[in-house]
Order: sequence, then structure tokens, then C-alpha cells
Amino acid sequence: MYKFPFFCKKKSSTSDVKDNSFNDVDNIDDISTCENESSLKEIVRSFYHTKSSISNVLVNIEFLYKNLFSGFVNVEKVCISLISKVNDGRIKVNAIFEDIEKNNKEKLQKVTDIIMDVQKSLETINSFLGATNMISLNAKLEAARAKEYGKGFSVVADEIKRLSDQAKGVMNMISVKEIEQVSTDLISENIKKLQLGIDNLFLNMIEELTSLEESFKYCIGQQGEFSTLINELENIEASVSYLSRNCDSLSVSKAFVYSNDDFLKELEFIISEHMSWISVVKAIVDNQKSMAIQSDPMKHGFGLFYQGFAPKELEIREVWENIYSDYLNIHKLVVEIIKIFSQGNFNNADLKNARDFFMRAENLSNEIISRLESVKNMVVECENQNINVFC
Repeated sequence: MYKFPFFCKKKSSTSDVKDNSFNDVDNIDDISTCENESSLKEIVRSFYHTKSSISNVLVNIEFLYKNLFSGFVNVEKVCISLISKVNDGRIKVNAIFEDIEKNNKEKLQKVTDIIMDVQKSLETINSFLGATNMISLNAKLEAARAKEYGKGFSVVADEIKRLSDQAKGVMNMISVKEIEQVSTDLISENIKKLQLGIDNLFLNMIEELTSLEESFKYCIGQQGEFSTLINELENIEASVSYLSRNCDSLSVSKAFVYSNDDFLKELEFIISEHMSWISVVKAIVDNQKSMAIQSDPMKHGFGLFYQGFAPKELEIREVWENIYSDYLNIHKLVVEIIKIFSQGNFNNADLKNARDFFMRAENLSNEIISRLESVKNMVVECENQNINVFC
């Protein structure tokens, strides 16, 4: 991962920047002697904006880090649990199929027993008919000798022989062993096909879940890289914060004076950022879900520029200072809102408190924006009178 050597230097290196850039600024008696006044102002302003951007990025990344990797760990645990459950399910399903096959064999055996009883009855009949068949043959011989008187007996003997032959035919058609084997084969084949299909489904699920688990393990393994990125951003933020504190000292010095136009531009930025920030707070309460948000009042919006922009014009300064106290109170309320939705197990009472906190914060926010708009109007009025609000 790329390192930021400049911002990772020791404090002594940053102190060198301070010594080289800011030490003698108060010794400048006339701002006109600074040839790069406009460029210097832009650099100072850029430090404030850079600090705001880095702080917001850091908040978002830390929020992502916290929720993403905890989510990865939780999902990995779910994957492991699912793999175990699928394996258990596979074993149980196979046992069920074995039980089904066993039960079907038992049921088939009952059918076979019935058929065997029928077969035994047929065999008894056949044995009886076989015995009478011999008698009928002898009777036919005797009937032949009796000629006309033996015709009736001959017909009966023929019918007995026909029934005996028919019974043998039926016996040849019914083979209990054959029926048992065919039925068993059909049942076993269908059960095996169904069992194989379900078993393949379980195996595919295990394969996919195992692959997913490996992916989550890899992502969790990248946690160190993410931590390194956060550390680097924290180093950058610390360095920029140090430099911005020097900018605060520079901006209030006699040698460095913002123009009214500079101030108006920053007021627009402050209002815009504050409105975006309060909309995130509203989204947290409306969605009842924690989101990435800057809770440090000195790292965004009005608080970021409060020390660096200190208007001297009395009326504006009074409003400016009153705004700051309300601004801090908003952040206290927002911190309470964040606490509620960060815990994850909030109840109806907590939700009511969060809504009450936001209502109070929103009212203060509207008041702040109204005051900032009034400051803008006062700055424009001063500009029309050729009065610099910082002098």
C-alpha cells in the first residue's frame, strides 16, 4: 500500500514547517510587502477545506471499517454454521432415504405374502385338479367303452382337464419371486435417483458455501491493510490539523486580513456543509440506522472555520460568537442520537428520545443558518460602505 512519507514524518519535521512558514509573519508591518498575498490566502483556505475533507473521509472509512469487517466476521460464522447444517442435513436425508427403502421393502413383503397365499391356494387347487385329471383320463377311457351311455361323463372329464390346464397357465403367469424382484428394482431405482439428485444439491450447496467462506476469510485478511490506510489518514489529519492551527494564528494576525469577499465565500461553504450534515442526521433518525457522520464539532462546518475567521466588526462578531454556542449544543444532541442507533437494540423510548433530540437539533440548525444568512447580509452592507469586517 502507498505510504505518505510527508505526512508520516515525525513532529520535528512539521515543526520545521512551522519555523520556516509562520514564525515571522507578525513582524510584517504592511500586508503589501507580502508579494504572494493572494496565493498565501488560498493556501490557508485550502488547509481548512483539506482538513474538512480528510476528516470526513476518515469518518466514512472508520465507519466502513467497523461495520464492514464486523459484518464479514458475522457472515463467515454464518457460512461455517450453514456448511455444518447442510452436512447434517445431507446425513439425515440419506438416513431418511434408507428408511424409506427399508419401509418400502417391508410393505412390498406384505404384498408378496398375500400373493404367496394366493399361490399356495392355486397350488392346492392345481394339485387337486392334477389328481382329478388322472381320474378324468381313466373316466374317458371308461366312457369310450360305454359308448352312448358314457358321453355325459366324458364331457365332465374334458371340462376337468380344461380347468386343470387353465390353472397351470395361471400358475405359470404368477411368479412371486419375479414380482418381488421387479417391484424392488423399480422402487430402489426411483429412490436412488431421487436420493442422488438431493445429495448432489447438498454437495453443490456445501461447495458454494465453502467458496463463500474462503472469500470472506480473504476479506477479513485485508483488515490489516484497511487499518494501515486509517493510520495513514490519521497521520495526514494530524499534520493538517497542526498546520491549520498555524493558519488560525496567521489569519488573525495584523499582516493577514481576509477580504469581505473571502468571508462571503466561506460563509456559503459553511451553510452548505452544515445543511448536508444535518440531512445525514435526519436520515439516521428516519431510517433508524447508524451512518457515517462527523461528530467532532471542530472538524467540519462552522466549527472548522470558527477560530480562523474572527471578524472584528462588533455586530458581526457578537452574532458569530453566539452561533458557536448553539453549534456546540447541536453536536451534543447529535452525539446522543448516534449513541442510540449505534447500540442496535434500541426500544420505543430510545426512538422517541432520538426524535426529540433531532427536533431540538433541527430547530437550533435553522436558527444557525438564519444567523449566518444575517451575517452575510451584514458583510455585504459593510462591503458597500468599504468596511472590512476583519479590520
